[in-house]
Amino acid sequence: MSRTTGTYFVMTLERAKAPAESPSPAMAAAAAYTVAEADLDRDREAILAVWRRNLPDKELAAAKFDWYYRSNPLGSGRIWKLIADSTGEIVGTAGMGRRRLKVGPESLIVGLNSDFAVDESHRSLLPAIRLQKAAVTMMPEYAALLYGLPNVNAIAVLNRVGYKDSGKIIRHAKILRSGSYLRRIPALKPVAPVIGVAVDLAIRAAAKETWVSFGGRTVKNVNGFDERFDALWQRVRSRYVIATERTADYLDWRYNQCPLREFRTVALFDCAEQTLHGYAVTYLDGRHARIADIVADDEIDLKRTLAAAVKAVRTQGAESVSLLAGEHPELAVPLLDFGFRRREDDGSSRRIITNLGPNSEKLWPQNAEREWFFLAGDEDFN
Repeated sequence: MSRTTGTYFVMTLERAKAPAESPSPAMAAAAAYTVAEADLDRDREAILAVWRRNLPDKELAAAKFDWYYRSNPLGSGRIWKLIADSTGEIVGTAGMGRRRLKVGPESLIVGLNSDFAVDESHRSLLPAIRLQKAAVTMMPEYAALLYGLPNVNAIAVLNRVGYKDSGKIIRHAKILRSGSYLRRIPALKPVAPVIGVAVDLAIRAAAKETWVSFGGRTVKNVNGFDERFDALWQRVRSRYVIATERTADYLDWRYNQCPLREFRTVALFDCAEQTLHGYAVTYLDGRHARIADIVADDEIDLKRTLAAAVKAVRTQGAESVSLLAGEHPELAVPLLDFGFRRREDDGSSRRIITNLGPNSEKLWPQNAEREWFFLAGDEDFN
């Protein structure tokens, strides 16, 4: 889901509160638009123009389009377009990318709600609902379920086309260097570089990752995903009720081919480097590092992998590191042990919403929020 979606829905929700005695203008506005599925070749430039007018990362719009909608190993994504009848121009989009999701014993093709954008002069509630409803209507032939990560202002609108809450994702953060934090204190700003050296040495000395024993494991930076990643996923997948299928082909597409970030992968092998026991995918966002994905054989190797990831991003110069995760309990203890703290108070908590089709509804657990192993890589823009 686009990071600008929230702004759009603040406006539409305000319009939705118009007095009930004047429905005709709203109905007329909805009738002034046509919603249709886009042709990814013919409509490419018009879609990119909408994105560049409304979404962030404008310079990456074309690269994101070709990667996300055209090169996915699971098949092309789909985009629905909002056409202004008065001009025939495309003034809005709603996209769906493909993922393979393990739900219970089944492996399902699902759709990730993405790139929802409408030009400012065409933002009203009913056309927005029609745009999203078009994707939902086509779901049975495209995906077993749809999911997205809207901000709080968008949830009410998507609920109107059948989406329901499936839990939240929380940012867990850890300080690695003190410089930027010390500079925020006026009295310490002049001496922050000097004090920071001593503070950083103390932080590193007290950090658990500094003292983790790797128990004969080998830590290595890798540039690709091979059959060892497939073997690891096959060993661990039964641990999860709901999780993205992390095959080597998927990981290569999601991280190596992704034009949005420069991802790096640290891997935990046996001494002979024949068996992969864990991996973490990270990227730098300015001076902040983010862990997009992390999987390991068991809790011990998960802690070793987490330690390797934190040490790697510290070496790259990161001042802090964070990880977005759902409420699945697997990461709770390792994150706490390594000094990560929940940051719900900074507004970083978001909701996962789903629209279940008939083939997925019967498989979906009631406590999905604690059964879904959800990380930042399960989004479309990180």
